[in-house]
Amino acid sequence: MTNDGFVLSGSGEAFDELAREALENAGKDFVALPTSDGGVGYSRVVIITI
Repeated sequence: MTNDGFVLSGSGEAFDELAREALENAGKDFVALPTSDGGVGYSRVVIITI
């Protein structure tokens, strides 16, 4: 957790789906900054509130 948001980390299909959902819903309330695991999935998503 940070003062302006939080960090989600994980792996696998369920986490990839969560990361994609965060990206799709980002907008005026928050931004989502994903980190790839080097393959086709995500390993971390930083959520920052606006």
